[in-house]
Amino acid sequence: MFLLLLQIVVVVTVARAVGSAFRAMGQPRVIGEIVAGLLLGPSFLGWMFPSMTDQLFPVDSLPMLNAFSQFGLVLFMFVVGLRLDLSHLSASRRLVVLTSIASIVLPFLLGIGLAMAVRTQFAVPDRLVWPFALFVGLSLSITAFPVLVRIVDEHELSATRLGTVAIACAALDDVTAWIVLALVTAFARADTASASASVGGVIIYAAVMLGVTRPVIHRWTARIADAEGRMAVLLIAAIASAAATERLGIHPLFGAFFLGALAPRDQEVERLVSTRVEPLVAMLLLPLFFAFTGLRTNVHLLVSPWLVLETLAILAIAVVGKAASPLLASRVLALSRREAIALGVLMNTRGLVELVVLNIGVDIGLLPPLLFTMLTLMALATTAMTSPLLRYMGFEKPRDRVSDLAAASRRAGL
Repeated sequence: MFLLLLQIVVVVTVARAVGSAFRAMGQPRVIGEIVAGLLLGPSFLGWMFPSMTDQLFPVDSLPMLNAFSQFGLVLFMFVVGLRLDLSHLSASRRLVVLTSIASIVLPFLLGIGLAMAVRTQFAVPDRLVWPFALFVGLSLSITAFPVLVRIVDEHELSATRLGTVAIACAALDDVTAWIVLALVTAFARADTASASASVGGVIIYAAVMLGVTRPVIHRWTARIADAEGRMAVLLIAAIASAAATERLGIHPLFGAFFLGALAPRDQEVERLVSTRVEPLVAMLLLPLFFAFTGLRTNVHLLVSPWLVLETLAILAIAVVGKAASPLLASRVLALSRREAIALGVLMNTRGLVELVVLNIGVDIGLLPPLLFTMLTLMALATTAMTSPLLRYMGFEKPRDRVSDLAAASRRAGL
């Protein structure tokens, strides 16, 4: 227990410090927290001070650290599902659906092509070729809905057509990605004989959630006057749903997300979640996940210029796949070229959701350490480039007029 508490102290301290530094540079805090995780792993601390890493993060302590981080992710995905608002789809529905489909299909196909090209390099067994290809395709198709919402907010685009379309597309992408991930995970974890049974289990689970659990939860929470009581019911249901999907051989995160998406929209509960659950997850539990991801990521595996070029090629494919989709859609729909490029930049945000998906890939045996490292660096780069590109294109938060006058006065010596 002492070691776990010490790990929490170190991880949270480093995550807050690096996150604040990146926030001051105009990046989302989550970028700094991801970098903090990488710094604590073999990419930096384990390389500079290997004995310190062995003492602070011994191998036999990692399962406990992973368990805490996974519980944090279950709560996080419940919050993401709870805040998923598909009402954005009602505005510009045709634009949203076409753009969302294009932003998934194009990078997905490029990812499958990439996987087929590198499968011999990573010695993928024949029985896992298609799960591996589908998983790589999915990993290039991800858009991080929570991070994108934060970036849209920070650039004051929430009330604009661009911001509304971006959020709606990301929401639809998220739902699609988690459904595809559930099916791919079921195929990867099952042998050939039981794959159909696993997929059947997923379908039955979804039917029960939609036909039974959703109306029961809605009726039950409607009878509870106390908001804390309603929140407790939803949290228990989310954890139970996560346990069900874990039992089905999918992943607990899918169950938590699905329950949150089906939960009744309740402003009082959402306020309680924002003030009580989310700070605990964001400040304490998610940094543990970043640290665990960092311990799995080793940039020193890129030992040759060829591997570095391969990583850059993966980054280029990921960027082109996402950026080209809105440009293609702009020819059919009423998007200016500038809006289409900005939408592509926003959809290219991968962030935390990508790391969650990549870690699932490692857990189920689909991603070797080298490819995991390459894709992790791709996720970090694509997310970090979003805000600078938006600022370069002129989508910057308007500065306060009083501050501008004060700055002008200082420059004039007044």
